[in-house]
Amino acid sequence: MNLENKRAIVTGSTKGIGFAVARALVQEGANVVISSRHPEEIKKAVGRLDRIAQGRATGKPCDVRKAEQVRELIQFCVDTLGGVDVLINNAGIGIFSSVEALALEEWQDTIATNRDGVFYGCHFVIPEMKKSGGGFI
Repeated sequence: MNLENKRAIVTGSTKGIGFAVARALVQEGANVVISSRHPEEIKKAVGRLDRIAQGRATGKPCDVRKAEQVRELIQFCVDTLGGVDVLINNAGIGIFSSVEALALEEWQDTIATNRDGVFYGCHFVIPEMKKSGGGFI
């Protein structure tokens, strides 16, 4: 797949696998919106990506557990880059604990991030991808 000038969103992308995916996308010529719950991490990650491919990355804070923030992230990409061709639902939580030791809040955060966040991303991006003839999730 030729990624030159494709418009991509990568959730949870200021470090780890998400950052590596964003880096690979900008190296292949894509324009990328990165996200995290932490604005300061976004600023640092965009700076690191700019050293690889100046102007190919931008970012927006987003907590994928919150539907409205995901909708705003998708709209930010549309407004900034003119649409969305690729969505990487990368944001996720992994808490490795026994069931009895896992706090109920930790369970709820895990489900909200790993399940609901993926649904929200797909729900809001599919209509935008249809407008431009398709895309990849």
